[in-house]
Amino acid sequence: MSYYNPPLEVGEYTTSTALSGDLKKTYRLNAGVFRWVTNSAAITNAGGKVLAHSFATTTGLMTGTVIETATATDYRVAGVIPLGTSGQGGAILATTTLAANSYFLLQLNGESKVQANTTVSAGAALITTTTAGFAGSMGSGVEAAAAVAGYFGYATNTAVATVAGGLITCVLTGVA
Repeated sequence: MSYYNPPLEVGEYTTSTALSGDLKKTYRLNAGVFRWVTNSAAITNAGGKVLAHSFATTTGLMTGTVIETATATDYRVAGVIPLGTSGQGGAILATTTLAANSYFLLQLNGESKVQANTTVSAGAALITTTTAGFAGSMGSGVEAAAAVAGYFGYATNTAVATVAGGLITCVLTGVA
């Protein structure tokens, strides 16, 4: 089921547990589809980070808790932390540190900004990398075959990252 009135605006966060009942709710907004989540550990330089689902160990079910991706071609991609400009608890910027147990909307599809691990070419298919929360370009041949599970979107034709942590514009397509 999808909802249309999220607890906070896109790019905002809070540490208030009053909104924990909304965990895992999905919101369809003009900018794309978002899910209300919480993080189990602090996330530094949060804006544009790629996050993965943290599943319940006994049942294997999605919990609404997310963690930074830290492996290449992570198949558990949950979405990207969208950037904000203002907020009740604060705006999420590329330099924001989200404390553990913060609540925010995670972007699942649509156009977004994502942090790149190194140089990313315009139009490149994006996968997770071994750098926590960063995106990288999918290679070709055997590497591409192994990386398909970690595919979550593609860089736009104007997106070119030249440094690690640089923000690029991407389109999220392969996030669950």
